[in-house]
Parts: sequence; C-alpha cells; structure tokens
Amino acid sequence: MRNELMTSPFLRRALSLMGVILMVAFMAGDSRAIVVEKGDRIHISNLHKIDQDLYAFGQNLVMDGYINGDLISFSYDAVTNGEVRNSINVVAYDFRHTGRAGGSVRAFANTCVIDGYVGRSLVIMANQATVGRRAIVSRDVFMRGSHVSLGGTVNGNADLAGGIVTITGQVDGDLKIVGDNIAIMAPAIIQGNLTYISENEIEIDTDAGASVFGEIDWQLPEDEDEESSAFRDAVLRLSKMLAAFLFGVILMQLFRRHATESFHQLRTRFSVALAAGMLTVLVCLVSLLVLAFSLTLAIAGLSMISGDLPILGAVELIFSIIMIPLSSFLGISGGILFYSGKIVMATLIGWWIVRLFKREPKVLGKGQLLIGLLVLMVLFTLPLHIGSIIYVLASVIGTGAVVLGVRNCHRSSSAAEQTNVNITVKGDDRADQ
Repeated sequence: MRNELMTSPFLRRALSLMGVILMVAFMAGDSRAIVVEKGDRIHISNLHKIDQDLYAFGQNLVMDGYINGDLISFSYDAVTNGEVRNSINVVAYDFRHTGRAGGSVRAFANTCVIDGYVGRSLVIMANQATVGRRAIVSRDVFMRGSHVSLGGTVNGNADLAGGIVTITGQVDGDLKIVGDNIAIMAPAIIQGNLTYISENEIEIDTDAGASVFGEIDWQLPEDEDEESSAFRDAVLRLSKMLAAFLFGVILMQLFRRHATESFHQLRTRFSVALAAGMLTVLVCLVSLLVLAFSLTLAIAGLSMISGDLPILGAVELIFSIIMIPLSSFLGISGGILFYSGKIVMATLIGWWIVRLFKREPKVLGKGQLLIGLLVLMVLFTLPLHIGSIIYVLASVIGTGAVVLGVRNCHRSSSAAEQTNVNITVKGDDRADQ
C-alpha cells in the first residue's frame, strides 16, 4: 500500500513541495545572500526593503515591505501584504497572501487564503484552501484540501481536489476537479475544457451567468482510487502533524522546565535516551498485558463467585480491582510519553536546521517545532517500512529523553528542597544558641 501511495501523482507533488522547501532551507546555510529573521513576532514594515532572500522563523510573520528575492517562512501565522520579487514558500497553520509575488507561491497550511497577485504558478495544500476574487494567477493552479474555493483569475490551467469544491472565478485554460460536491457558480467563466471526477453530477449555475466554453467530461471516481487514497492519506498526515504541533505548544507552555530538560537530555545523552525509551516502552507493553489479564480475571472471578468457587473468585476480583487502575495508568502514561517523544525529537531536528542560520538558536521555539514535525512527516512516508521504522525509533528515543528530563527535574527539586530545609534548620539552631 505504501509503494502505491508513493507512485501516485498527488503524493509525488506533495513530497516534491516539501522537498523544495526543505532543500532550500538546508542549502541556505552556505549562502551569504540571505537575511534571517527569528522571533515570536516578525514584522517587515512597508518602509523596509530587503535585497536578499528572507528566511523567517517565528510564531507570527507580517510582511508589508519589499523583498528582492525569495521568501521562505516557517511560522504559525503568516501574512504577506507587501511585494516579493521571486517566489514565496510558506509552511504555517494560517497563511494569507494579499500582496504581490513575482514568482510562484507554494503554501502548506491548515487555512490558506490567496487574494493577491501571483506572477507564476500557485500550489496550495491546506484543509481550507481559498483563492479570493481579487487574486490573479499568471500560470497554473494546483490546490488540494477539504474545502477548496477558486475565485479570481487564473491565466493557465487549474487542477483542484477536495471534499467540497466551489468555482466562482475565471480559468483561461482547462479545469480538472476531483471532489464529492462540486459547484460552478456565477460569475465563473471556464474558457477551456472541464473534466471532473465525482460520484455526483456537477452543479453549474448557468441561469445566473456561469459559463463553460469547452467540453465537459464527467468521470466516475473508480478510475482515480489511487490518487484519492493518496489524497486522504496526505490530508490525514497533515492533520496529525498540526495536532502534534498544537499539543507540543501546549506542553512547552505548561511544562517549560521539564521540556527544556528533556531537550538537553536528548541533545547530550542520545544513547542513554534510547535505552531509557526502550525500557519505558517495554514497561508500557507489560502493563497493557497485565491490564488485559486483569480484565479476564475480573470476568472469571464474577463467574466463580456465583458458582462453586466463591473464595477463588473473590481473590481474583481483589487482584483485578488492584491491578486494573494501576496497569491502566501505566499504559495511558506510556502512550502520552510515546507521543510526547516524537515532539521532543521534532524540536531537536528543528533546532539543528535553524542552527544553520543562527549560531545559538532559541531552545523550544515554535518555529523549530513546526520545522521538525514537517521533516518527520516527510520521513514517515518513506517506502519499504523505512518510514515506520523511523517513526518508532524517533518516538522511542524521544520518550527516553522525556523520562530522563522529568527524572532530573524531580531530582533538582528534591535537592533544592533539602538545601532549604538544611538552611532553615541551621538558622533555627543559631537562633536557639
């Protein structure tokens, strides 16, 4: 199944986009013609002109100025109101483009709104993907999402796929759509041919002024099973990545000290973290087996109490009552640690990447977490079970780092409390003397 997904046209384009963004980020470490901006809030004012490429890593990015190069951004929110002479590559949770881009615009986000000028092609992969009525795209458009809306003007071809697809703009070339519910509403104008793949017939509001000048070809989705499954798989991976990002941000805010110590343990004691992670996973698996055994004993004990062996049934029930909550707690805690381990590993990977641009990057930055999760998401899609192996190893090593970090934090707290107690006792002794 994984090999089939890797050969699908959609996933090839998705991985190509991720590869372009990551390759640009990696190769930029050797280039001097770049400007790197990092922080929680990055604002390029309308009086600001950057003559090189801009690499932005932060929580919020607002670009109102002029960039005489490319813009590459990894952030939670990104808004481009200004002008970028070349291309825009954005990985964010929310992205809005209302300015001008001389080259292509490539976006990988949860919510993406394009309402400005794009000098070349537009590539969007998002949950909510929208091209507004004021948008102008000089070449082709490629959009994938749960809800896809295309307004504005597209001077080339358009390739769209989503659960709900709505067309209200103008497409000068051919239009291909894959979706469950497709509607072409006024004042939409399709100059070329329309090909759509759906279980349902398309809705074209010709009475209100929507027009299709080319031929209309309706195909049933059986011929596109491979691409549809690849699309669902890619959307699911994106949703998991964004969920992990939000969970990681919450953890870093609530348990900042523990997260920082876990990061340092992973960075400085990699092999020890691997051993601790393997031991933690083993304890978790044993606790799950004990839980299953305890549930079985509870059922058997209930049967024996009402039968000929009430004493033995009572013993089994007592054992089950003790072990069920204990094993459940250990199993759930192990699952949380395993999930958190992936987040810690992603933070370290993002820190390594940001270090290419900045000598001493900030520990536990949100942009670094997003970059690391993106890298792991791409690695997890590798074929021949390589992605699954990487997933397990990354999570196990990260789990060990979390366990070591929590343990060291508790040790430090205990040592500090003991020191305070000793100081208090000595102070009381002096007062008595």
